[in-house]
Amino acid sequence: MSGEYNIQNVQITHNPLNLTVPFEMANGKKEGLTQTWQLRAEYNVAKNIQFTLFYTGRNEAGFDRVIHSGQAEVRAFF
Repeated sequence: MSGEYNIQNVQITHNPLNLTVPFEMANGKKEGLTQTWQLRAEYNVAKNIQFTLFYTGRNEAGFDRVIHSGQAEVRAFF
């Protein structure tokens, strides 16, 4: 099992001409607090069967709701 959490706070401190912030400076994020997280779990059900579960969520500045997504996978090896 593994997990990851990231937080990014974009603040414009001085912009007297109201120019657009370059993409490279804010990684494409809007002004405010952005949080992302993910969890991954792998489980060997048997010698040749593996189960993987992956979940990711993000709460981006400027969005009204948190975005959740997930994926489940079962692999059988022959």
